[in-house]
Order: sequence, then C-alpha cells, then structure tokens
Amino acid sequence: MKLSIQPKDWSLLLVALTTFMPWAAAFGNATYSGNVSGTFSDPVLSGFAIDTDGSHLSSDNTTTAVFTGFGTNSITWGDFTASSLVFNGNSFAGVQPGQTFELGTLTYFNGASTLESLIFGATLTLSAITSPGPIDPGVAHLGMLNTANGTGSVKRDADFLTFDVFPVTFNVLEGASASAKLFGKIEGDPELQVTGIELAPGQDDNAFIGNGQPAVPDGGSTIVLLGVGLGGLGVIRRHVK
Repeated sequence: MKLSIQPKDWSLLLVALTTFMPWAAAFGNATYSGNVSGTFSDPVLSGFAIDTDGSHLSSDNTTTAVFTGFGTNSITWGDFTASSLVFNGNSFAGVQPGQTFELGTLTYFNGASTLESLIFGATLTLSAITSPGPIDPGVAHLGMLNTANGTGSVKRDADFLTFDVFPVTFNVLEGASASAKLFGKIEGDPELQVTGIELAPGQDDNAFIGNGQPAVPDGGSTIVLLGVGLGGLGVIRRHVK
C-alpha cells in the first residue's frame, strides 16, 4: 500500500515541525539561565543537644521554642541572643544539565539561648526561575545541632548545620557569623539538586566545614556525630544556658 501526502498535508506537517523543533532543541540541549531563591519551612521542635561531657540532652520544645521568619529566606531562633540563618540566591547563565554551579550563600549566626527555646531543624526549598523553561525545586532538610559551651575548645563549642543531601556540616564558632557557598546542579525532569557547600572566602576564623556523617542509629532517640572536623564529637550544640 502506497501512501501519498497531498500539498495541503505537507503544509500542515511543516507548521508542526517548525513549532516543535525549537522547543525540542531547547530542552534536549538546554543551557539554563535564571535566578535562585530560597524559603525556609517546617521548623523541627524536638531534638537533642550535646553537653560538655558528650552526653545527649533531649528536649521537646513544641510549646517553648522561639522562632520567626519561616516562609521567608531568613529565620531566627532562640531566646537570649537569637541565632539566625539567611539564604541569598544567585543569578546564573549558560548552565548545562549536570554542571555544578553556585546556588547562593548561607549566612549563619551562632547565638546563645536556653535549650528550651531552640529549634532543631528546618527545610530549605530552593527554586529557580529559568530559561528555557521551568525546573522542579531542590529541597534540603537541615539539622541545627547545638553544643554546650565550656569544653575548653572553640571548635567543640561550635554549633552547626547538617544536611540530608550530603554528608558534611557547616560549623560556626560561638558568637560568630559566617557565610558558606551552596552548590547544586540541574538534572532529571529537570530538577534542581543541592550537592555541596564550602566556606566563603575569609571565613576560616569563624567557621569550618566538617566531614563527618551524622547518624541516628536507633530510630531517632540518639544522635552520633562521626568525625566532625577538628575536635570530633562536640561541634554540635548551641549555647545551653
């Protein structure tokens, strides 16, 4: 059986191809440009801190935690000298699928508060308005791990953030503020994936990146920190007054 295409059919086919091909080329060989923004949500109101002797201090702060800013890119928590965490997103251009690029900056201030006023985690959702088309947001669940002061080591007295998307920590010394660069890539459907963090230039006196992987061995009742930076276990808890 031989099919024939009439002149009018060719014109319709040409219209379809000229409409589809630029779109297919844009997404099949995309380079992305756009702007990243971040929003904090879902404060975790119960968890653990680490005392000076390394023991765990558990607290359910459902009715006592002090926090503001959720639903924005800047949160604070605590009742004495509040801690804060701010995400400032970057613009980007010419990013290819799978290419790592800088998403923005996390700035963390390590304040001093009572244990009962703390939060123990939050969700950071990173969205990007991009060309040639939309991408799904990236999500990172953060843990705020707090350490008691008075261990005799500024490293061990530091408080820090953990990330569920990669096994390193962002450790900030007591009473200090520090910034770190957050990195990611565009892959899959496409979607934004959060892949890493490093200190911003000039931050070494106030913070460090730990290379330990926190683990919860018994379903959440304890937290063990393995190999966190110089001082091992102890880079974790916030000023518990």
